[in-house]
Amino acid sequence: MHPRDLTGAFLAAAGAAGGALLAARTDPHSAVPAALAGGLVLAAAVSWPRAKAWVAWAAAVTAAASLTGTAHLLTTGREHDGDGGLIAFMEVGGLLTLLALVVRWTSWRTTLLVGGATATAVITWILRYLPSYEPLAVVGGSASMAVPATLAIVVGGYPRLAQARLDRSVRSARRAQRLEIAHDLHDYIAHDVTAIVAQAQAARYAFGDDPARLAGTLARIETVGLQALSAMDEMVAVLADAEPAAATRAHPDPGDLPDLVEGFSTERGTCRVDFAQDARAADPAATSWQVRAATHRIVAEALTNVRRHAPAATRVAVTVHVRDDDRLVVTVVNDAGAAGSPRRRASSGTGLHTMRQRVQALGGDLTAGPDSGGRWVLRARLPMRPGTGHG
Repeated sequence: MHPRDLTGAFLAAAGAAGGALLAARTDPHSAVPAALAGGLVLAAAVSWPRAKAWVAWAAAVTAAASLTGTAHLLTTGREHDGDGGLIAFMEVGGLLTLLALVVRWTSWRTTLLVGGATATAVITWILRYLPSYEPLAVVGGSASMAVPATLAIVVGGYPRLAQARLDRSVRSARRAQRLEIAHDLHDYIAHDVTAIVAQAQAARYAFGDDPARLAGTLARIETVGLQALSAMDEMVAVLADAEPAAATRAHPDPGDLPDLVEGFSTERGTCRVDFAQDARAADPAATSWQVRAATHRIVAEALTNVRRHAPAATRVAVTVHVRDDDRLVVTVVNDAGAAGSPRRRASSGTGLHTMRQRVQALGGDLTAGPDSGGRWVLRARLPMRPGTGHG
């Protein structure tokens, strides 16, 4: 046992012994609970914070002694032999302190059981000192003691509720961070890994007899693999609360889109890819970083879905332009038609559904489906600056 706990136990024993001695001069029904309350409060103060583990037991024992003394006087019909004085206030003060500690530091079940018993002991304590037991006097006396009992509950309960709100806020922030990282894993790393798989398959089946093309494909696999590793390093740095060495993916630039599309065009040599971006859409100063990031992710997600779900596509068109109403429109079309629609996966929590939520959060909308010509069309409309009007 820790020395502080030994000191606390000694103080509690001394308080109990003192109460036994005082019982010879005053009413034992007040002396014993007062000694327990004073001794245990001193013990808790000396051994804090280890006292959190046993403060509920201290409150339960003190409340039981107080209730027993009150019940004995009421059932025997005896009148209190003294005026209480310091002993009486030591008892009620100790009960109120223990009540606040129980409400603050114990479980909800313990708070209801032990805290309720301690509050009852405080409220009925006054009955020992009433001049008569007329109903009006009993109700008035009990109501007067309910006020300090309520204050003790508030003193213990307010910081407890504040801590609970803080814990919920921290859990919510952590969950949001985990979801953000999961989305980044899908939007960026899955895009790169899918490209690696596609190029590896092409190298295996198409370029086996062409060493030059095989070497080029392997070089692209290496490049994309290094990009995926770099993105992983950035996410691990975020999880470790470290500053990323090079957060190049955090705020994509419109100038990144041609490279993104060119990489897809190179790895899908049998698929023609057309890219068009007007001058205003290509100007980084014209859009917010949220819109630039969303645009980059929309195009990456659409091309990843072509790799996965539209292997028969022979032509993909990516266009990014600004309408007259200052809405940025991103369109990705492939000629695989309905065959290019993303297959629904039971475990899917990301992909187009997540992208649609991101776009809606920015004040835009995203649609995906076959058009009248049998092509698969993904189209997103975004405000140039989040918070501008819808259109």
